[in-house]
Amino acid sequence: MDYLLFTATDFSLDEHFQRWVLSPDEETHAFWDTWLLQHPEKTADVETARRLIQSLRIGTEPLSETQRHRMHRNIMTAVQENEETEADVVELRTTNAVFRRWRVAAAVLLGTLGLAGTWYWYANRPLVYQTAYGETRTLVLPDQSKVVLNANSELRVRKQWQADAPREVWLDGEAYFEVTEQLGGQAAKFKVYTRDLTVEVLGTRFNVAERDKHTDVTLNEGKVRLNLNTETAGREIMMQPGEMVRFSENGQRVEKAKVKAEDHSSWTKNYWVLDNTTLADIAARIEATYGYQVEINDSELAGETLSGVLPTQQIDSLLEVLAISYDVKVRRENTTIAITR
Repeated sequence: MDYLLFTATDFSLDEHFQRWVLSPDEETHAFWDTWLLQHPEKTADVETARRLIQSLRIGTEPLSETQRHRMHRNIMTAVQENEETEADVVELRTTNAVFRRWRVAAAVLLGTLGLAGTWYWYANRPLVYQTAYGETRTLVLPDQSKVVLNANSELRVRKQWQADAPREVWLDGEAYFEVTEQLGGQAAKFKVYTRDLTVEVLGTRFNVAERDKHTDVTLNEGKVRLNLNTETAGREIMMQPGEMVRFSENGQRVEKAKVKAEDHSSWTKNYWVLDNTTLADIAARIEATYGYQVEINDSELAGETLSGVLPTQQIDSLLEVLAISYDVKVRRENTTIAITR
């Protein structure tokens, strides 16, 4: 994070900075005290942001989605009115002094309300968890559900979950979920939104992979209901443990099959289980997980299959096993991996 480019408003919206102001600990004190010693020119902005945050330690009750949208709309209106008011103040500088002071006060009030509302809006925006190529990350959600986020993936989660609303997350990529079971009807529902479908569960373990032009949902335990988001919307699919549903964007095709569910989440244990998997499919996994472009110079080779286990913790180990298994040459250079006979 390049804090040198931050304004006072930027500092006030930064979560690490907020933690230092509102609930400081040794780590935040050490970081910000050292940073200020190194960059004394930013002291004024930092102090302005500190005062703003401390003055806004109010109104922490969670808002509903409708209330948040309404607040955001009101904030934007207030900011626009504030800009118009400030313009009016400039134009009326030659008018009565008392009237001028009243307009300035109104402008300041609107500005303060706008900043307060904007700060609250951003403070309650969804948390975004991301992983880089080759990285996995384990998360614990507010309800104590566990998520393992695969490489090159993103999960968005509300900061505060309300007791009377479903638990909701948004996934781009792949993740393995262990959802805690909760009582409470509608509020107990857990929903995972992807580009193609919505996974709705109560208490279960499952894997969701949104890659390329298809989405796979594999159920390890419990029961889930899938709601398709595209032109097939309205169609619901019930899943039982040991089933995988694949929705293909091309042709809007849905397939359901019995599988070894644990094989599809083996990546959480740093290996891939392959079952007559083509080299082309393995190459696609490498591209999605590690960010390399894989080139196979032989279409016949690309269609050859492999069964077994590939280690995934280190890309070098994976490529070494792949080369031995297929009896091929594998060359990695910059962002490209070439596989040849």
